[in-house]
Amino acid sequence: MIKPQKFNWALQLRFRNAIYNATLIFLSRTIKIIETYSATNIMKKNIHQYLIFILFSLTCIPSQGDTTAQPEEWALVSDTEIVKVYTKSAPNGSSARQIKSVINVPQSPESLLKLMVDYPNATSWRQRTKGMNLVKTIDENNWFVNYVTDLPWPLPDRVELLKCEVSRVPATGKIIYAFEATAKEGQSAEEMLEGDYTFVPLDNGLTEVTYRVTINTPVTAPAWLENTLIGDAFVTQMELLRNAVALPQYADLH
Repeated sequence: MIKPQKFNWALQLRFRNAIYNATLIFLSRTIKIIETYSATNIMKKNIHQYLIFILFSLTCIPSQGDTTAQPEEWALVSDTEIVKVYTKSAPNGSSARQIKSVINVPQSPESLLKLMVDYPNATSWRQRTKGMNLVKTIDENNWFVNYVTDLPWPLPDRVELLKCEVSRVPATGKIIYAFEATAKEGQSAEEMLEGDYTFVPLDNGLTEVTYRVTINTPVTAPAWLENTLIGDAFVTQMELLRNAVALPQYADLH
């Protein structure tokens, strides 16, 4: 009987990092060529967004590289009329970066929470999400969700078991939907995916939505490229959220 071999996380990380470095060089040059020579604005926009997605997906790959980066203040990397996106280095000297995007919507915090927990329809508005399903319920505010990210070839789909927690501040009406990946065998804390959505009702009837996530980047991309891929990806994600929560099934009937 053949004994199954233990999965080698270190080997997988080295393989992913090698792919990332080669792809980053190729795609960064391709983006510049497209911006110069694309025949039409529509073609330029479509191809540019696709390449940005690939780069962003690759930056979400975990890495165990050392870094001496120190915590810093949030830096604005994108500011549209609708969405603001910020980024900064993660604390504790890790290789991760924190990204925060903010948008105001006319729906209530409860409506936004309904959207968060509607896992069967998550693929309709969450970028590059292949599937989400409820695995285990602990109580009304804590549960586990299986989350599958659709990464571009040749990378395999990334599967995470997320611990989700909902907390409320009754005095203000604020709701926080937090998530954190549970550790796999042989996986370090630096490889973990974690973040949260915070919904704060405002005096003007709108709700401020803040999406914060921590990701690991195997290498440092040029500043112009990093800002572009982060800004584009998170602006698009928040616009998709705004459109999704406006659907009738998420209306707050209270």
